[in-house]
Formats: sequence, C-alpha cells, structure tokens
Amino acid sequence: MNTQSSREALPANELAWCENLQIVGPNQLVSCQAPAAPIATLPGETIVSQWFANYTPPGGIATDYIICFCQSGAGYQVNAITGAFVKFAVAGTFSNAPDMTVWSSQRILIADPTAGYCTWDGLTFVQSGGVSPSFVITNGGSAYGAPPVVTISGGSGGGATAHTVITGGVVTSIVLDNAGAGYKAGDTLTLTFAPPSTTVATAIVWPILVFNPTTLAIYAGRVWLAGGRILEWTGTKGYDDVNSADAAGSTTINDADLVHFITALRSLNNFLYIFGDSSIKQIGTVTVSGSVTIFNIVTLSSDQGTTFPRAIASYNRLILFANKVGVYAILGASVEKVSDQMDGIFSNLDYSQPLQTAVQDLHTSLHTFLLLARYRDPAKGVTRSLIMCFYKNRWFVASQGNNLTSMTTAPINGVIDTFASSGSDVTQIFQANTPVSVLLQTALSDNNSPYMGKRALRCAISIFSTVFATVTVAIDTENGSIPQNFSTGIPVQWVNNANQPVQWQNNALQNVNWVTAGFLYQRLPAAGTGIFLGMSLSGTFTGTLNGLVLEYQDAAVMASRTGA
Repeated sequence: MNTQSSREALPANELAWCENLQIVGPNQLVSCQAPAAPIATLPGETIVSQWFANYTPPGGIATDYIICFCQSGAGYQVNAITGAFVKFAVAGTFSNAPDMTVWSSQRILIADPTAGYCTWDGLTFVQSGGVSPSFVITNGGSAYGAPPVVTISGGSGGGATAHTVITGGVVTSIVLDNAGAGYKAGDTLTLTFAPPSTTVATAIVWPILVFNPTTLAIYAGRVWLAGGRILEWTGTKGYDDVNSADAAGSTTINDADLVHFITALRSLNNFLYIFGDSSIKQIGTVTVSGSVTIFNIVTLSSDQGTTFPRAIASYNRLILFANKVGVYAILGASVEKVSDQMDGIFSNLDYSQPLQTAVQDLHTSLHTFLLLARYRDPAKGVTRSLIMCFYKNRWFVASQGNNLTSMTTAPINGVIDTFASSGSDVTQIFQANTPVSVLLQTALSDNNSPYMGKRALRCAISIFSTVFATVTVAIDTENGSIPQNFSTGIPVQWVNNANQPVQWQNNALQNVNWVTAGFLYQRLPAAGTGIFLGMSLSGTFTGTLNGLVLEYQDAAVMASRTGA
C-alpha cells in the first residue's frame, strides 16, 4: 500500500488503499478479525490511555490487568480476563497524560504532571505525602499465634495504617492498607507491634521530588524519572530510594538539541532512551562508584524525536516511534524513516488525539506494529479512527471502530494481543472471527501506454471466503467507476438418483438455493474506458483475497473516453 502518490502515479504493482486486509504475501491478502465484545464498561468515564500490567496484589496471585486513565482524572484497574474493575484513584487525581511502568511484577509506578510520582499494587494507592509500601523487617519476632497489630506513628502526617502477615509465628511481611497524607521528606516513622515482641521493622515516606515528573522508566534496577530538562534516578535499594548515599541522583540536560523538554523515557532493548520533541538520546552501561551513579548520554538524533510518549514501541529488534511526519526506526545508532508509503495519511491526521502504538500477533502469528490515529478521511468526508499497520516492511490500514480513544499491547496466554477503547469500554480488538468491512483499491495504471485509450472487457476475482457474503467489484478509470456485485458463495446443485437437478422450495413455494463457502474463482463482464484502469473491492467478508484480474483492449489513441 502506498499513499505517497495519487493512484494515477503509482506503479501497477502497488495498492492505493488496503483496509482490513493484511498483506501476508504475494496473492494472499487475509481479512483482519473484528473486535470482541467489551470485557468491561467503566460507567460515566471516557478512557484516554490504557496500559498493560502484570503484578501480584498483596495476598493475591499474579494477574494480567489493563490499567485505564480517564478524562475525569480517575484511574482504574481492569482484570484482562474477567473484566472485573477497581477504581484506585478518584476523579481529578491525574492529568490526561500520565506515564506508567511496572516494577518487578509487584506494582505499577506512575509519573504524572498532576499526581506526581505515585504507585498502586492492587490494594493501596500511594502518592507524595504518603507512607511508602516497602517496609523493611530486620527482626520478625517469634511465637505469634495471630498476626500482631502494627501501628505507624511519627512524622508530620497521619492516617497511615498497615497489617502484618505471619508464617510459622514470625512476621514475614507488612502490608500497607492506607498511605495516609501530610508526611514530609526526612520524617522519621516508628512501627510498634501489639502484643509487644522482638519484632523490628522500619518505614519511610514515599519519595517527595522537587519536580512533578511527566515520564518514567525502569532501567538497570532503578526508576528513572524526568520532567522538563531534569533527569532523576532512584538509588540501589529500589523504587522509593532517593537517598544520595545509595547512588540516587539527578542531572539537568542542557544540550541545545533538547529544544524544549524531555517527552519520554523508555527502557527498550537493553538501553534507556531519552526522547525530546526533536532529539533522541541513549544511556547504555550504568555503574556505581562509591555512592555515585556513572553513565554516559549518547545522542542518536538531533533532528527527530516525538511529542507523543505513547507512540514509542519495541518491534522485533527495532525501536519504532511516530511523530507528526511519520514513523521512524531506531536500529543501533541509526534513525531512519520507514513510513514513506503512509505520507498521504499523515498529511490528513488530526493530532488533537495523541498518536498511540501497540504490537499485535495478528492471525495469532503475524507480529504487527500498530499506530492508532484520528484520520480526516477525504473519501468519506468524516474524521475517523484508523490503525496503520506495519508487517514485513509492508503497510496496510485497519479499522476497529471509528471512535477509538486509546489502545495498548497486552501479552495474554503467550500471544501478544491489543486492548482498546472507544470511550468507557475495555475491548480486545482483532479477536472475533466475524466479517469485517474491507476496501481495496489498486493503482490506476496506464500500463506503460499513457497515449492509448483502453476499454475494459472482463474481470476476474479469486477469493476464499469462510462465510457467504456479497462483495462489490468496481472497474475504475479517470472517468469514474462502474461497480457490480458478486456473491462469495459457491452454488450447490442437488440431484436425485437419476442425476436430475432437484429444486428446493420453502412452505411458501419459493425456490431455495443452496450455497457454501470456500475458494471461488469468478469471471465477470467489465465495463469502463479510459487511459488509466484499475479495480476496487469493497464489502464485508471473512477470508483471503488471492487475486484481481482485469482484461482490456486498446482503443483510440490519445482518447480518454473511447465509448463514443
């Protein structure tokens, strides 16, 4: 598929449009699957971003979740299998652009301009001013018949509560139930246990940063956070360690090619990438000398970056990212555009909805890069959702609903799938083996004879359909299109034991014709004259398109309309 040029300027072997048909190989275009039914609906919400996370809530089991951030500023945890959901943050908590990552399958970490640096583990939501959920037990005591009651005291705040878990009469963990509020950096917290015992444990305040981070990533066992030009990293003790004695620290990137600010941090393919709106930097090896973290920042590009944090993805060994002029690939230290064929689409995008990416194993095995955008469709005269799809250096487009607001990659049961939303729903897309609406347009080709008029004679289609459907084939010229319908069903002829045809009728004495699905090669009469000839296929079906053939004859020289 190539939208870079008009149909008349394309080579005869390129497609002008290919929607919901994946180009698997020569003469093999497979229809995409349709969205499944929603697994959940968040009442009264509009989802603006989704993330996949796998973690184990306290006292629970490892579970796959879809984390949803809403236009209201609320946050939800949705079970990716059952659809059960929990609101973990109330309206007004977040902006419309939170960033998220997962720490060691234990919890999610969030960076947001409004909420700051915060976390959720399936039980307790913690943000600045609360108590950290990571308690350190130095002595678990002994001979407890029941979990002792733990009390958190000291510091500037209040309201923090927790409970203990014992194994063999020993306190093995402390679980935060309520983070409280009003605590300050440097507060000393005290844990006491009842009944009294030799149990000793410590607690700390959740990190209070001097800036509100807008993006974060986990790399080399640390959490890296950024806001503006500031890059900060936690210490060696984990996600809540901001102690400089543990090699926590920060730096300000003053390079001129970071024109405005850091837009995204991403830990991908053994590197930490620092994206600006027009630059990309990279951190490789991280070491510690004494209490100092040492690393080098290398610039990969000083003229390409992105303002869309959700438009960055790992795809095979590439890092793909999208900006307002296309999709680029990072391979090693090289940054190259890979979406020239999509230029016609990018010129018609509505960027009021940020670009978002996902990766999907389409048809269970075709590892495909997906880019969701709002497309001002000049052919239909509407603005709709469009997914640009990249597989084996080929592009095609897909539609899974006209009003998608978000999507995310979700590895479920060993297959990489995609969840999306059109507002309040959480829906797995490319899942249902039901008919989808397809549109295929070939080039309008002069067949190396730009001086010769042509008259279409016959056309043929080869298609394998798993359902009975009606599809329209149109013969296109520069003078217009002449459509005609054909059925994907294969007629079934019944005969009796004398080999005579049997005609079935219903109880209203109307003839009933039998058809079956499968491979069909059908030849149709064709009409249309012009210098340029092409074909279009449209309709709703499930299956594989194997070929479109158009037979024509030369007509009058230098004549576009040759039927007169």
